[in-house]
Amino acid sequence: MTVKQPRRWVDEIIDVLNELGGQAHLSEIYDHVKKRGIMNISKTYEATIRRTIETHSSDSDAFYGNEDLFYSVHGKGSGVWGLRNILSNQEIQLFKSNISHIQEQELESLIQNASDEDINRTLSNFDHSGSIELKQTFRKIRKVSRKTVQYLKEIYNYSCQFVESIINTPTV
Repeated sequence: MTVKQPRRWVDEIIDVLNELGGQAHLSEIYDHVKKRGIMNISKTYEATIRRTIETHSSDSDAFYGNEDLFYSVHGKGSGVWGLRNILSNQEIQLFKSNISHIQEQELESLIQNASDEDINRTLSNFDHSGSIELKQTFRKIRKVSRKTVQYLKEIYNYSCQFVESIINTPTV
């Protein structure tokens, strides 16, 4: 028989992890849920808490695939779970509206000055499948004036010298 709860288990676990500093061992989570006295405790409440965490964590084989709220702090089987940094839909909309007016160059500058952890945390709120990989490479960039490029196109009748196909024919 299912016990009627005053709120969703996942919301209770989020609040408990926040109160415990963002991460805790399952035994601490069980104790804290019980001490808070908000949820109706049954014989299987510990299994319910474990199942709720696992179905809301991409670190678990039981993950449902939608809300990725928790992570395994020390890897599978350790029993230590943490709360992923999450934003509400309202916070996400506020973030999007706050950056919508920022020019691309200014946004790039903000990203360059942010820590990798800040960027990963922010991106994980939008796309859980993505990640950031830092690669340092050397590129040779040839800078040419638009006037020179336009002149060359005109002399070669807007065709590529390698494949003789038309490129960027101006519209009149």
